[in-house]
Amino acid sequence: MSQNPINITKAEALDNYRLHLTLDDCNEQWFDFKPFLTRAQHTDIRSYLDPTKFAKFRIEYGELV
Repeated sequence: MSQNPINITKAEALDNYRLHLTLDDCNEQWFDFKPFLTRAQHTDIRSYLDPTKFAKFRIEYGELV
């Protein structure tokens, strides 16, 4: 059984490494990336603790990049 993918239609940066996502199924989700970023050991991931870099996301083909 195949399910249709859910795409992100809008992403908004909030304070403290959180994102508010609007999905094409009319739902909304809030994600807190701070725990993931602060626990990461890889320097490439930890580099997103720079607020300027964290805010440079975009949506491509329904996915957060």
